Amino acid sequence: MCSRRWSNSRCKYNRISRLIFFKAKIKSYFYKIKIKRDLILKKNYITKKSYEIYTKKFKQLIEERIYWVNEKRIAAELGDRSENAEYIYSKAEIRRVEKSLRKIQKIIDNAKVVELNNLPKTNKIQFGSYVEVENIDTNEILKFQIVGTNEIELEPTLYISNISPMGSKLIGLEKGDELEVNDNWYEILKIERKND
Repeated sequence: MCSRRWSNSRCKYNRISRLIFFKAKIKSYFYKIKIKRDLILKKNYITKKSYEIYTKKFKQLIEERIYWVNEKRIAAELGDRSENAEYIYSKAEIRRVEKSLRKIQKIIDNAKVVELNNLPKTNKIQFGSYVEVENIDTNEILKFQIVGTNEIELEPTLYISNISPMGSKLIGLEKGDELEVNDNWYEILKIERKND
């Protein structure tokens, strides 16, 4: 009869089966961690203001799509579709609008709306903070707001992503702190917080 103790060398079968079970358990554990990580990464933080801009844009695109579908129907009634410029143009516009709709729908579905009014009051930089930094070497001053990745395209000169090299390093720092980004050193001059 086989002993259940790990040190028993006669019980190779038992040890191998336990080892296989242990490996399977570890694999399952790391798979669950990967799923959780993927779910977290898919959610993109976005300010309430930008979320409202995207939802408004989405509604406008739906109305635009209805317009172009109607234009396509009217153009199709005129006859030969292969040489009908209005029909071809309407089809192209419908494709363009639908592409934009899919993109904005994805942004809206994966958005985690952050209401800046509800964030704790602190002197540290956090999501939504307006920050002013100075490049220590060149004395260049940069001003921006830390926002979600999908908000950058709305105001590329004013916004910086919370997961960008600078944005991720700035979060949690205070006025007067220094940080290094891409071999450049910056000093935080000003931190401002504005409500939604």
